[in-house]
Amino acid sequence: MQNIHRHLYKALTAYRKVLKEAKTAHDQDKARKAFHTKLWQNRYLVFTNDEHLSPEQRQTLDELLAEHADTIVEQIVVFRHHLRTMFNESESFVTALEHLATLILDGWADVSAAFGTVMTFLQEHFDNICTYLRVPLVQRNSLSECTVRSLRRIEHIRQGFKTQQGRVNHLKLLQWRTYIRSTD
Repeated sequence: MQNIHRHLYKALTAYRKVLKEAKTAHDQDKARKAFHTKLWQNRYLVFTNDEHLSPEQRQTLDELLAEHADTIVEQIVVFRHHLRTMFNESESFVTALEHLATLILDGWADVSAAFGTVMTFLQEHFDNICTYLRVPLVQRNSLSECTVRSLRRIEHIRQGFKTQQGRVNHLKLLQWRTYIRSTD
């Protein structure tokens, strides 16, 4: 999600810059500056999950969406909602894959370059992103996903492990290295 948010945030800042630099009539210019300022002051609400919004923040986000209807701001909020549905409500890997197919067919890659990059990233790494749905006993959290990804990198470099014990030993080394690095 960090990678996805990074690209969507770039799209939001690009929209803000276009909004800021647009030349309009004097009265429209004041309204545009107010919209620009409000959007910039509340930009993180666009990336906040609904369950973490207070009623005041929800109202501010609704006002932002009304002011920026049919723009990249609204598209980011809708896209994030689709992603959360895909990752949180999928009971199986097949269901998550169907959600991804729906996003592809809906043409999200064509919305902007940032959405295209995000969709390409999702398609290339979907198996690894949804490891928690495909492999039993893999928990869904960033630590497990990062550990599995790191283990796969080691395995790829070594062309596999000779034994299961060798795989477990490398995993322990990886965990110790990560733990020691975080305590320094």
